[in-house]
Parts: sequence; structure tokens; C-alpha cells
Amino acid sequence: YVTGCGADQSATFAHKAAQVCAWIAADGARAHGSGIVYCSSIADVEALCAELRKSPLVGAVGCYHGKMDSRARTESMNGFM
Repeated sequence: YVTGCGADQSATFAHKAAQVCAWIAADGARAHGSGIVYCSSIADVEALCAELRKSPLVGAVGCYHGKMDSRARTESMNGFM
């Protein structure tokens, strides 16, 4: 379980990404194959997504938010499904 990205302003996105990676390493996501991380703002989504993409533990990482164009949202959603 990872808390919301914007809930703790003192936490860096690198730290939040490390929490997600630790959960994956502990077999949290592998058992289910995929997961969703919610953030409180578009900026938070993009920052956390960028951090997660740096990790060798995380497979495909897709971003999804309301300011993406329709095609980008569809591609991200299809990648998740």
C-alpha cells in the first residue's frame, strides 16, 4: 500500500517511487500482474511516472490524466489492459 502522492509534501517523488518499487519487490504487484497508483495532481502523476520509469523493478509504466489527448490516454489504457 502506498499513500497518495500529494499527501506528504515533504516526501520526494524518488521516495514515493521507492515505496512502489519496495512493494513490487515484496511480491505485491507480481501476484496480480499490474497495479494503479493514484496521485492528487497531474504534475504529481507525471513526476512519479518519470521516477518509476527509472526503476529496473517496474515493468511498463503508463501515465493517465485528464490533460492527455484522447489518443495518448487510449494508448496508456490499452497498455494497462
